[in-house]
Amino acid sequence: MNLDKIEKLVKIIENSSMLDFSIQEGDVKNGTVMAGQIAGLISKEQTCKEMIEEMMDQTEKLLGRC
Repeated sequence: MNLDKIEKLVKIIENSSMLDFSIQEGDVKNGTVMAGQIAGLISKEQTCKEMIEEMMDQTEKLLGRC
C-alpha cells in the first residue's frame, strides 16, 4: 500500500465512522454495512424481475383482477 493510500485511509478513519469508510471506499470487509431490521424478513433469494412479477401478481389479486 502506498503512502497516499495510507494517508487517505487515516483521514477517512479520523473523520468518520466505519459505516462511512465502507461507503466512501467501498470496503465492506473492513467497514460496516447497514442491513436494517428488514433483513430478518428475507425468506428467499429472488432476481429483481421475480420480485416485480410477484408484487404485480399480489397487486392484481388485491385489486380483484384475477
